Amino acid sequence: MNIENSIILINDEDKTEEIVDCYQSEEDKLEVRFKNGESNTYNKDQIKLSTEGKLIELKNVVIYENEVKITNILMAIIFEEFNIVKIIFKNGENKLFEREQLNISDNGFDEAVVENNFMYFREVAKKLDLYNVYNNGVSEAFERISMINPNSALVDYLNPKEIETIEDFDFAIYPYGFNLRQQEAVEKAVTNKISIIESVSIEERTEAILNITATVVLEGKNVIIVTKDNFSTLKYLEILKKSDIDFTVNHLKEEGNNFINVCEQWLRNSGSRFGNQNIADKKEECLNIQNELVEKLENIAKIESLEKEQTYLLAENVKVEKELQSKEVNIPPAILKFNQEKLLAFKEEYISIIKKQGHIGFFTKIMFIFKYSIWDFSFYDIDPELLEKAIEEVYNDRKVDEINEEIKALKNDLDKNKIDGEIEKIQEKSMEVLKCGLYENFKYIEGMYTSQEEENEPIKKKVNYPILTSARDFFINSIYDNCIFDFVILDEAADMDIATGVLALARGRNIIVVDDLNEIKTKLDEGLADELKTVFDMNEVNSGYKYMDNSLISSLNQVFKQVPKTELSKKNN
Repeated sequence: MNIENSIILINDEDKTEEIVDCYQSEEDKLEVRFKNGESNTYNKDQIKLSTEGKLIELKNVVIYENEVKITNILMAIIFEEFNIVKIIFKNGENKLFEREQLNISDNGFDEAVVENNFMYFREVAKKLDLYNVYNNGVSEAFERISMINPNSALVDYLNPKEIETIEDFDFAIYPYGFNLRQQEAVEKAVTNKISIIESVSIEERTEAILNITATVVLEGKNVIIVTKDNFSTLKYLEILKKSDIDFTVNHLKEEGNNFINVCEQWLRNSGSRFGNQNIADKKEECLNIQNELVEKLENIAKIESLEKEQTYLLAENVKVEKELQSKEVNIPPAILKFNQEKLLAFKEEYISIIKKQGHIGFFTKIMFIFKYSIWDFSFYDIDPELLEKAIEEVYNDRKVDEINEEIKALKNDLDKNKIDGEIEKIQEKSMEVLKCGLYENFKYIEGMYTSQEEENEPIKKKVNYPILTSARDFFINSIYDNCIFDFVILDEAADMDIATGVLALARGRNIIVVDDLNEIKTKLDEGLADELKTVFDMNEVNSGYKYMDNSLISSLNQVFKQVPKTELSKKNN
């Protein structure tokens, strides 16, 4: 049975996936054959059968049971004649619901808090346009929105809870560069509904954006890269062209829709190379290389961390030597034989007693004979401050020697040239996996089309493209009700204000905000600032929505307890 449109209930229990065939054997009897070879006869009133199930478009709805959102849904089918909904989950389980048990929402405004907060931002946009802060008609874009997709990141932003995680990704690929930070950025981006990537490096940000794009496209999802202006979009188009997958990408504002023709040509040219490839084997090979390389890169990171610690300890010893000023401190041989942990424990115990009592008492000295083998009581005549510094110096020397040995052991297993070669291999294998995946996803391209009635919509006529690029202004002004991309990547978003951000969040199921750490705060006219404050005070909204104090990024950081974030590199102070 086709589970996408069929259901067979025997005594109101779903047996669809167990049944091979069902047919009438007598006037009021039905014969049912099961996959296990058994065959049983049932009265007609024991069986309910339908082949009229309709798939619910999960991309455009959210399903609630008792006001709790149902997650990890693979498929939902409604059988209207029985007034039931069958939900199949990603873990393979399924469950039947009476239609009345569920609230199937197709508009994020069904949540009052979402609508109220959206109306606040609509008021803000009106004030901004009145003062000509915007030249791109943001308030008009707000006015055009009569509904928002309930799966959009905007719904989460306007009714903030914990940021939702995504569980349906296979694994990430890295055709444009690989290191531990890149891995962190991609994995956080594809497994969280909202995430932030920070870096001062254009190259690092570009690699991360393209790696994320490649990963989501491999999973059969679409993505739009939003940049400050049309010029900034060109670098992505150029890089993808060099990779020979430029058929997957189109600039949102360009006229025409040649995706099918261009894709068919790519398929013809690539069929001999990718048509017979086993993508599962390629994925496994790629993942194995990644895992091995990650271990080596983690060791490199550990070496760097150890070297920093070593440098710090040596600098501390230089300070100690200056403070001792060549004063000789005779530490008993027994103490010098302590391992690092015992040496540190002794120092802390000794100093703690001095701070509390001002001296080491007789009974403590006796206890130290048994505990630390200190027999020479003249040891206690040493100035406690000098003793503390002298022990610290011994401890630091021991730690430096230990670090040297650890670094030496780690370096013996590392070959920098080999690692560079393995990174190139990951990029190469990732690109092979991506192209094999594209071939699998689009080899039946003749079945794809865009209807004529959609031609006037700048977004709809591009729906076949896995990757789109757009300048920010055009993107936020091309919104229409309920349109949503799987992923929206907001490049160089440090200066994006929250009103513009709201429009962008409405367009994506998942949002990645890329920050170049060059935040520029908008200077507001004093009169406008006063009006915006009045709007804020009247609406009593979350302080993270206060326009005067926040960019989109700072707002996200306030509204949510914790936004998944990756720092590819930091800004130098």
